[in-house]
Amino acid sequence: MRAIAPRIDGSDEITIAEEQLEYAPIVAALVRYRDGQVHRVCRWTFSPEERRRIADGEDVYFGTPAGIPLTPHYLQVGFP
Repeated sequence: MRAIAPRIDGSDEITIAEEQLEYAPIVAALVRYRDGQVHRVCRWTFSPEERRRIADGEDVYFGTPAGIPLTPHYLQVGFP
């Protein structure tokens, strides 16, 4: 699995952690929803092997560094 630029029509993109050498930079789209909230939306793509494993029923796991206070996160298939 690897991060790719979201390329969501009408949304600006920012690079997160670009100057933090301890993290891999990631591009996020700034998406404004109808209720006025702005979310940073990242996009990931799967390799053919990962797609096969998911199709065969393997789960996808989501983790965050334990030392960082958790804010709301979501993981879903397709644009949120």
